[in-house]
Amino acid sequence: MKKLFSLFAALTLCVGLWANELDDAKADAIEEIEFAIVGVTDTDILAIAEKAKQDINAATTEEAVISIKTFAVTKINALVLIQTARQGIQNTEINKMIDGAVNDIEKGGPDATPGIDEIKDQIMTIIELFQDGKAEGIEEGKAAAKAALPTDPEGTTGHTVTITKGEKTLILVNPDKVTYGKQE
Repeated sequence: MKKLFSLFAALTLCVGLWANELDDAKADAIEEIEFAIVGVTDTDILAIAEKAKQDINAATTEEAVISIKTFAVTKINALVLIQTARQGIQNTEINKMIDGAVNDIEKGGPDATPGIDEIKDQIMTIIELFQDGKAEGIEEGKAAAKAALPTDPEGTTGHTVTITKGEKTLILVNPDKVTYGKQE
């Protein structure tokens, strides 16, 4: 009887230690998910985090906790990166592509093909190419506008119109027409 009691006490102690390790793993995983959503306001991303925390609390093994946490953090980080990079893009086609990628990441499971990282890399390449092209186009447009307007009165004779806004000044030499009006 004494041996049976000792065996039961040892098993109880082991189960208690195992439960504490599982509880610690759950707490650590939830803390990591909370860290991943600091400053996030997107309701879809917050829903992913909340679902992951619920799944972690329901998990019965450390392996399951780690798997759920890793997948959720990967998904959250990818979505935050994409949402941040897409800010200011007003091109309808690019936004449709981004929305499709976001949807694929949100709905995809751990075994989905293509995976989260592949989808993220593809859409980030598209966003970067779009942003680079946009910046390049803006610089080309600025250069073309400056070249088209005679703004340097040195060496040029004729009437000038000087426009000043704050610290910036634009001087037009021999303009074809000057119109005054009120913008409402």
